[in-house]
Amino acid sequence: MIKKRKESLDKNQLLTPGDKTIALIFGVIVSIMFIQVVFRYIFNNSLSWSEELIRFLFVWLTFLGGALAINNKSHIAVEFFIELLPVKYLKYTKIFNLILITAFFASMVVIGGCWVYHSRGLQSSALGLPVNIVLYGALPLTSMLGVWYGIKRLKENWSELKDKKQ
Repeated sequence: MIKKRKESLDKNQLLTPGDKTIALIFGVIVSIMFIQVVFRYIFNNSLSWSEELIRFLFVWLTFLGGALAINNKSHIAVEFFIELLPVKYLKYTKIFNLILITAFFASMVVIGGCWVYHSRGLQSSALGLPVNIVLYGALPLTSMLGVWYGIKRLKENWSELKDKKQ
């Protein structure tokens, strides 16, 4: 069962810095792809670095979007069985779910940090950039953001639960 978001976005609401960053990354990806197509089909000379840079930016776009979806409450959720629970347990279920999500992101910070550390010294083939920072660094950094948003939402849900009890 699909639920629509209860809170609608105000048309005058400003974009968050995270939303602006995602829009910027997406715009850069589209621009580089367009330039690559122009060079390949009009000038008969493809750019050697464009595909690699697009790949790096797409990884950052994906991981950043995943972390921001925690804050926006826009991750996909299967709530069929949760809706069968009595109403008094719904808040507890949401808090438990947020604890699991935050713990997952925290584990990705640790695992991603180890991955970045052990892959040091690798360089990308076309751009010569350090792969451990430019590519693999997306996992621990965006996971830290996910942990932060998870804790923020946990505090919000916990305070709502305490206010309901009183």
